[in-house]
Amino acid sequence: MRTTAALLALVLVLLFCSPTLGDKKAEALARIDSLIESGHLDEAKKLIDHLLAHNPGDADLKRLFENWKVRKGDLGALKTDLDLGKPENRGRLRDACFLVIRATMGGNPEEWAALLTVGDDAQAAGILNERMTRGSEEERRTAKAILNPLPIEEPTVEELVGDVKRGPDSCREALRLAARWKEKRLKPYAKKIFAADTTVELRIAAAGLLLALGDDSPRKFLLKALEADRPADAVAAARVLVRHPADPLTKLFGAVTEDERILRAKPQILEEILAGIGDWRDGEGQPTPGARKFLTDLLASPRHHIDAARALGALHDPKAVSALLAYLRKPLPEEEGAAAGGLGFLGRETDAHAQAQEAEELRPILVGAIALLRATAP
Repeated sequence: MRTTAALLALVLVLLFCSPTLGDKKAEALARIDSLIESGHLDEAKKLIDHLLAHNPGDADLKRLFENWKVRKGDLGALKTDLDLGKPENRGRLRDACFLVIRATMGGNPEEWAALLTVGDDAQAAGILNERMTRGSEEERRTAKAILNPLPIEEPTVEELVGDVKRGPDSCREALRLAARWKEKRLKPYAKKIFAADTTVELRIAAAGLLLALGDDSPRKFLLKALEADRPADAVAAARVLVRHPADPLTKLFGAVTEDERILRAKPQILEEILAGIGDWRDGEGQPTPGARKFLTDLLASPRHHIDAARALGALHDPKAVSALLAYLRKPLPEEEGAAAGGLGFLGRETDAHAQAQEAEELRPILVGAIALLRATAP
């Protein structure tokens, strides 16, 4: 069914689009783009070849051909032998990264927010605007939210106190906000809640505020909460510990990895820690000691390579460029449980399932390209 539909689309384009494109150009390009996006790569290539033969200089067709090559696993645009000390070479590498991102971002909207951190707002906005016109409903919604974030109304301290007294849900959120702002006037409430026989999630939120204000007494409780029965509680405790580490986060990563009492939540906890290694800075703006080497070593891990690449980009460290290029240009380690195969579409039972699977296969490339942009940001 899938192949028949794709061939029908190809026939329709060939019938209704003249080889010289003309006023049907937009329709032809959209059909090719749709074929590439949905993984019908062989059909897309036939159409690209047909039209390029009659329009060899068309820039839009060449762009789609570059997208097609990336989707087939050809990352030759990411040159590894460039002297990045030269601005023009740095620019070429960044242009190649944007090309790769355009080709691989479909189906992975949860990665798009990082585009606002790559040091080129105009390029990022252009890519996201493209998705607002041709993406899925979820992708259009995501792109719009990134480009037009809703204004955040910050509550007053009096309102936070009222939320603490109102009920468990509002109390938990108020404590989290107070921790973010290090609001000392809510400390008495946090101390009372943490000492009370209440829910684990409320005690975790209270512990977060206490740690943010320099009170280290809840740390043992939070470390124990990593073993909580409810994964949501364990992950919430991990987020607090990541924001306020007592030791390098690389040490916490090792401890969690070896703790056999942490069960279902362990993958999420380790993901939070790796993200924290990329984002965390001390009072002088310095990252976790040894972060770049630690994350670079994890690029070879079948379980952690994507999270490590994402965190490596968050360091904004130009010294990570060679490692990220090597990560992108070599065969990627296979995630546990992932289907075998390269970047090319292999065929699945349904279009929806196939597109979701291919998006997951492309995620490492997308994450790596965004990480390279962050590492080379001006």
